[in-house]
Amino acid sequence: MAQKQILPPGEYALTDPCYVIDNDKWHEFLDPYWGTGRGGVFEFEGHKCAAFSTLYGDGVYDSNQGHALGVDAGLIGLIPMELCVKGDEGGHNIIVLTKETECWRDDNGTIHFGKDLFVPTGDDDEYCDHCGR
Repeated sequence: MAQKQILPPGEYALTDPCYVIDNDKWHEFLDPYWGTGRGGVFEFEGHKCAAFSTLYGDGVYDSNQGHALGVDAGLIGLIPMELCVKGDEGGHNIIVLTKETECWRDDNGTIHFGKDLFVPTGDDDEYCDHCGR
């Protein structure tokens, strides 16, 4: 069972963080991320972030709630809106957490943000209209 970590209530962008973190701060953002292993909840510039590696890297992954998430850095996460300084190149979606929320990635590559939002990133034997695999 993957370790679950807590993200506080707030307004977040559901996206690959590379689309919303300033390019000049990208490597600073990655330092605490790398400390999590394959992802988790960590602090960046005084804000809690959640970011997890996808099982198969870049592509387009669909959440169970219909969000099509473009991925170019192999990550999917919830990034506080206060840290989102770039445009919406990744088509990020705004997610409002009204309470503390458990976040984790399971062994099948599914990234979970609480009980109601998840993003499968492993093989599910279905054809992907977005990436053709």
